[in-house]
Amino acid sequence: MKRSSNFGNWHSFLKVVVVAVLVLVLSGLGGVKLFAMGKVDTIENQMEVEKESEFGLPYRATEKQMQWFRDAKFGMFIHWGPVSVSGGELSWSRGAKRPFDIRGGVSPSEAGWEKLLVPVERYDNLYKEFNPVKFNADQWVEIAKDAGMKYMVLTAKHHDGFSNFDTKVSEYDIMNGPFKRDIVGELAAACQKGGVKYGHYYSQRDWYNPDYLIGDNSKYNAFMHEQIRELLSNYGKIDIMWFDSFGISDIEKDWNVDELITMIRGLQPGILINNRLSAIGSGKNRPKKYLGDYDTPEGRVGKFQTDRAWESCITLVGHQWSWMPGGEMSSFKECIDKLVMCVCGDGNLLLNVGPMPTGEIEARQVARFKEMGDWLGKYGESIYGTRGGPVVPGDWGGTTYKGKTVYVHVLKWDEDVLSLPAMGKIKDCRVLTGGKAEIVQDENGVRISVNEKDRDPIDTIIRLKLKSGVK
Repeated sequence: MKRSSNFGNWHSFLKVVVVAVLVLVLSGLGGVKLFAMGKVDTIENQMEVEKESEFGLPYRATEKQMQWFRDAKFGMFIHWGPVSVSGGELSWSRGAKRPFDIRGGVSPSEAGWEKLLVPVERYDNLYKEFNPVKFNADQWVEIAKDAGMKYMVLTAKHHDGFSNFDTKVSEYDIMNGPFKRDIVGELAAACQKGGVKYGHYYSQRDWYNPDYLIGDNSKYNAFMHEQIRELLSNYGKIDIMWFDSFGISDIEKDWNVDELITMIRGLQPGILINNRLSAIGSGKNRPKKYLGDYDTPEGRVGKFQTDRAWESCITLVGHQWSWMPGGEMSSFKECIDKLVMCVCGDGNLLLNVGPMPTGEIEARQVARFKEMGDWLGKYGESIYGTRGGPVVPGDWGGTTYKGKTVYVHVLKWDEDVLSLPAMGKIKDCRVLTGGKAEIVQDENGVRISVNEKDRDPIDTIIRLKLKSGVK
């Protein structure tokens, strides 16, 4: 892929400036230590990694820009569009054949997924029936806030190519259906008004656009870059750009990723970009310089990782991202388990909802979110603004910490005594969920027991205050 000489010179200059500033800062700090999950890291080590990789700005946001995301812990993912009229899966229910840009994947019919498959001609015309007159962006934001969520990410365009915003480069958008209101614009404005961070989901794939992966892909690249320019120019401050993977192609030859990243950072300084600008098809072949600011494990709780931010995106209902009528919804216990295990692993949870074609979120899903918000209202101190660790999570649960305080989350008691490694001298202990805990501490570690009647069936949370910081 060709890069302009101006971009190369500018990038080299930025690298020199960033490294120079870091050296000056480090000379004053003397190597401040950060502890998490049994791993000690230093600012010098972080700088060395940055120097070795040479992937600073514009490829990465700064730690300061990342801080709100690390503190937020919990967000709402929204998959929505005309497909909700059919009740099928977004994009993947479009026809029954394997998409041409997937290698090793299987089509919905071959996989036996219990989803409504829609013939392509029918699917591509669902937008003419999509009229969500009960959509209220302010109400959605309040639902998210009541759930304790700190940010929202909406599908601006998924693989099916339909745009939920007023785009000037395609007629396949919300403004050309009966609704004629800019969904992205209304939700972005409502988030900004309500104090909730907002992000665009945008799929690089486009199974509707006839120029997608044709020839050198230049026509589609121009289209995609212009849509992203619109999304980052017309809707105020945008906090996240949430990409999905490219279809099977040559990432260096077929996609102008360097130019795209530079444009994004230029239009929205401080924006966070996920890791999927490096993903091709099945998820392999990931150029490191395009890994963005955080990882995005899908459909599962991410691995125990503190050296790089991450966020698990998981569905609330069934295994479908868009509205699934009658789909099995995760229990309250399952939702809390996922949230707690993400945070104990030093990550975030982006919990997905698929709104109905009316523009409403199902009442049962709203109720589940409210349950989570009520729980966070009581125990949020053990979640928000914490870091995962110092103990590696296990089947029993995990720990979070903030300053000199460690929160032990016991999701399952396999034995009457929970044995943990040493973490520093404990000067105070309190069971936030009620009752008392017995603590025995020696050079071999910490043993915690809570009377069976005091064990919370959702999550027994024990707050430990240490004499000094976490070791």
